[in-house]
Amino acid sequence: MRIGTAVAIRGPLPDVREQAALVDALGYDSVWVPEVAGRDALVTCAALAGDVARARLATGIVPLPARSPVTLAMGAATLAEVTGGRFVLGVGAGHRETGETWLGRPALGLAAVAEHLEVLAAVLHEGGVRRPPGVSLPALDFQLRGVQPPAPPAVVLAALGPRTAALAGSLADGLVANWATAAHARRLADWAREAAAAAGRDPDALEIACYVPVCVGPPDEARAALARQLDAYGRLAAYRRVLVASGLDADDRGQDALDALGAHGDEGEVRARLEEYAAAGVTLAILAPYPVGEDPWASMTGTWAALSPDG
Repeated sequence: MRIGTAVAIRGPLPDVREQAALVDALGYDSVWVPEVAGRDALVTCAALAGDVARARLATGIVPLPARSPVTLAMGAATLAEVTGGRFVLGVGAGHRETGETWLGRPALGLAAVAEHLEVLAAVLHEGGVRRPPGVSLPALDFQLRGVQPPAPPAVVLAALGPRTAALAGSLADGLVANWATAAHARRLADWAREAAAAAGRDPDALEIACYVPVCVGPPDEARAALARQLDAYGRLAAYRRVLVASGLDADDRGQDALDALGAHGDEGEVRARLEEYAAAGVTLAILAPYPVGEDPWASMTGTWAALSPDG
């Protein structure tokens, strides 16, 4: 299993660039840039490209309703060109609670997500798309011109349940899970691989990525910090459903629930938890470090250094 990491994007851009350069130097496989009511994830990836020499740059996750699939494909192809083929496009259906109030557009249903993935694949792999009107899209007739990436970027779909996991297996290059226990990550991986096989695709070629909250630090402080994060995510219906699917009470912030969702403690304890995700079929763990103590920067960099793939 390879190890990537998310970066914290709410601070000044120079701080984000410093994070990206640091984790690249530490040997992380990929740098994941969220898009949450702040910086545009694709633009941020472009801004970080000069600071990241080895790692892949990835969006994790951009909501599909925010852009037309053609516009998104244009951005992804451009970033694949800018990064020399080291870009990964992570997309998701969006959230009901934030889609309309933030973007003025509702989250996409399963059929609409499938249409968007098909258009992305056509533009990125075939250079264009021509299709009649669909469930959520008008008639399209588009050719991509002038962009010359070394290879089409991978497209991975945020998946929390069986239907989105199956869609990722049949139409995308893999999936990205979040707030999933290792046991639920295994189920998502199985659903995606079964769908890939049914579609005549290679199940072993799928990327099975999973965000894993991590903190190398005092377990009690780490659990408290993780509980605060879970309170925020737990307001979204999609994440409440994935907690229930993982066998948890969506409102439970007890030690057992927090230990099932996060990896915290000393380096050995955290690495052992990550191994549980590897054993579950996860091919890429995306660390989501959460800081503790009075110096958040020292806490995050300490976690990154302790878990460095090169270390």
